[in-house]
Amino acid sequence: MEAPSQSATQEAKQLNVTLEHDEDGWIAVLPSPPDQKDDEAVGFPAPSEQEALDEARAFRSIEQSKVFKFEYDEAQDQYVVTFSDKTFLGKYLAPTYRDAQKAYAEFINKPEPPKPETPTAPKQARKRRQPQPGVPADAPEPIPPAPHITSGIGNGAGQLAPSVSHEDIRKEARAAIPPGTSGNNQWDELSKRIDRLEDILRDALTATAKALEELKKR
Repeated sequence: MEAPSQSATQEAKQLNVTLEHDEDGWIAVLPSPPDQKDDEAVGFPAPSEQEALDEARAFRSIEQSKVFKFEYDEAQDQYVVTFSDKTFLGKYLAPTYRDAQKAYAEFINKPEPPKPETPTAPKQARKRRQPQPGVPADAPEPIPPAPHITSGIGNGAGQLAPSVSHEDIRKEARAAIPPGTSGNNQWDELSKRIDRLEDILRDALTATAKALEELKKR
């Protein structure tokens, strides 16, 4: 029986295994547990001495790992190495474990899919003002009329009452003078004052009505 090389023997000692040679190749044999010395020893066969050491290294690595697990399927005569929901099968433990390690490295280094961008609210399109003759293009937007004002003059809500003619006010004032006092200077003076007040009110109402009409047209 061929004895293992000195370097292989030293590494096998560090791995706490024993290298044995038989007619089929080499076996890395694990020592039996102290309380089970009569049990059959567990070994990892391989074609060569170096490959037997590889089997021992793989076993010790998986033994200390919290990610990988393995078992031997006697019916299929192959090793089953798993991590998460991934499964890898092979005749020898070491190359099967390497395949699992490679897949695990790709798994943890796979970039996360980009998160969908939050849609931004579309900007409200500003209605372009049509140019008007005589109005500069950069002129400010006109102020819209107040909704409660429907027109300058009328009987509706928010409208000014129609103007009263000078003659109508004069007639009303004269009608208010008691009969038989037409020649009284006091009533004549009152009539003149009413005439002047009516003129002032009429001018004010006319100016206000024009201003309101201009605001509505803008």
